[in-house]
Amino acid sequence: MWRVRHVPLVIVALGLVWITAAQAQEERRVRGKVTALAADSITLSVEGKTMTFSVDKSTELVAPGAGRRARAAEAQGLSGVNLAEFVKVGDNVEIAYHDMGGGRLHAARIRRAVGREGMIPTMLTAAGEVTAVTADSITIKTDKGETSFAVSPETRVVGRGLGTMAREKQEAGAALKMTEAVRVGDAVSIRYREREGQKQAVAVRVTRRSGTE
Repeated sequence: MWRVRHVPLVIVALGLVWITAAQAQEERRVRGKVTALAADSITLSVEGKTMTFSVDKSTELVAPGAGRRARAAEAQGLSGVNLAEFVKVGDNVEIAYHDMGGGRLHAARIRRAVGREGMIPTMLTAAGEVTAVTADSITIKTDKGETSFAVSPETRVVGRGLGTMAREKQEAGAALKMTEAVRVGDAVSIRYREREGQKQAVAVRVTRRSGTE
């Protein structure tokens, strides 16, 4: 049976109640247009390429009215709601999925989406000690070696006292610079996306200042 739940304002989505084989797989996301539907699969056109994702009875369907429809189907002894009742060919959707190997992709979630087709960068996290920091980059040392991340005015910096520093700079008509907020030797946690071969820092959290325990 399709597992379903209702989310206001969300037209279409599928969620996977993690099956054992998928638990260790990294979740990825892609956005495209539905070109085909079957009882056990959904196919998207993504920037001119075709991607097919399997769906099964462990998939949770999220859509207005889907919960009510599923309960009615269960009461009648049916297998569940029909995916095609809530997802149509031509819909633009975003799919979160797991690569199961051997070219097999399993849909974890599907929702109606507006935006450019293509792979959606996954948010990742890295932690380590700062070895270099400039106005447009920060480098940290982890157990895997040194890694550099691009920073921009949109990169958020979080840590004790940094909120006050940012407000004071703003009141003075300036912005808090990365070189003012982070020092070599600081321990940090960085949330980032990989885009066009570059690691782009979304947020930098200072977890320990250099020279402190």
